[in-house]
Amino acid sequence: MVKQEEIIEELKPIRMALHGDLSYEVNFYFEYTDSGKTIDDFRYALATTDEKTRKSMLERMSATFSESAISQYNLNEFDILRNDENTFYYIDKDKFDNAKKVIENLESEAFTPEDDLSVLGSNLSKVKGAIVEIKIKGTLPFYLFTKVETFNGFKKGKYSLSLGNIDKNGVRDLTDSKTIFGIRDYIGFYYHNGHFIINSKVDAERMLFLSSEYKKRALETVSDLIQFRSVLVNIETLKDSLGGKGGHVLSRMLMRVSVESLKEKFKTAEAKKKALDDLQEIVSDERFVDDFGEIEINLDSLEIRYTEENKFQFVSLITDRAAETLFLGKKVMD
Repeated sequence: MVKQEEIIEELKPIRMALHGDLSYEVNFYFEYTDSGKTIDDFRYALATTDEKTRKSMLERMSATFSESAISQYNLNEFDILRNDENTFYYIDKDKFDNAKKVIENLESEAFTPEDDLSVLGSNLSKVKGAIVEIKIKGTLPFYLFTKVETFNGFKKGKYSLSLGNIDKNGVRDLTDSKTIFGIRDYIGFYYHNGHFIINSKVDAERMLFLSSEYKKRALETVSDLIQFRSVLVNIETLKDSLGGKGGHVLSRMLMRVSVESLKEKFKTAEAKKKALDDLQEIVSDERFVDDFGEIEINLDSLEIRYTEENKFQFVSLITDRAAETLFLGKKVMD
């Protein structure tokens, strides 16, 4: 568990460097791909930077994760289905394989980014985002992640951006001049000392390749759920639903399913009956008619039937977050 006071403490070197009390080095990388969308398809290109640009990255870091924001905002463990306002999230490096792989690539002695920015394609068409490495003596490196906006992106005028010049070798003058390259005025998230601190979940999921990992884990969960086919009737067809409409949302929901918890609930006939009685109480409660109207529970045969039509309600019901509502004696849906 990461606490707010820990974040405030670990960011002190950033603020001291900004005030001139500590020296620092900055490496600016573009994350890009020649083809494909998986983590193995992506590469990195190193851009040279001027002093103004390097300092601006520390300023963005300090402003995004200001001491007052950290103190006043919530700091919660990353939740795949929630995106609350005024909340920072944290992820341990080892929680997601792809996130771990991104950091291991950056920290590897074999890390050799391209130094010719022509690999990024015309108008940065191949770029996924930018990663800024900040090295300060006496502390582990900070890795800052931010989305890159190209000309078409910031013509829409939806974001506050700082613009800079980009040529074959590097980035310079990341201020308010007019050119074709821009990044937002905040940091999406950063990595330091074994954890990510997240300001923008969208940026984190995009740059850490989490969506593909959600799908992979969802498929593993479905395979594990087949052992309960005597209770969860037709559960093997859930795999097909992941490839259809709403599959991305379903993958996220399946990340909350605890197979170990279901093993406990279904381990004996008595436990199974109690679990289904409790679930039936949720389904039949008038406050949850709209949530679970499509669910069929047979208390005689002790079965819950999965269908394509009830897929979202079904998965919601068997997750700990949903099923907890009655197992804990609370009729409140999360």
